[in-house]
Amino acid sequence: MAATMHFDPILEQASEWIDAVTKELGAAQQRSGYAALRATLHALRDSLDMERAAQFGDELPLLIRGLYYEGWAVGKEPPHILDPADFLQSVRRTLRGHAELSEPEDLARATFAALVGLLPRDTVDAVARGLPSDIHQLLQPKEGAPA
Repeated sequence: MAATMHFDPILEQASEWIDAVTKELGAAQQRSGYAALRATLHALRDSLDMERAAQFGDELPLLIRGLYYEGWAVGKEPPHILDPADFLQSVRRTLRGHAELSEPEDLARATFAALVGLLPRDTVDAVARGLPSDIHQLLQPKEGAPA
């Protein structure tokens, strides 16, 4: 029982993150929030240079950090995504099996909006500075959409 109590805060924090993304998406199930978070984090990671990607990963909660690094080969330069089309293709590819999430651009925007609310402002700013400008623009709320 004591071991479970030790992990409770870690599990609660991961659940809070998934809930925040689920809410931003307007989705009914945490499964959708989890999939969107995973897909967007992987595309973000692969859009940053290795140093910034590692710095960003260090800022994430423990279980979310594991999600972020999933599939990343240490010592191997990640596939550096440089344009929005490749970013969205990466998100789409990671979403296989989640037909309920059919608009990668909308879910990437929603996930990034959730991250803005979950991370310290300086962390979000550092990530934004490390992204190619076209990808950073892709993640901003659409004009006319509530901020």
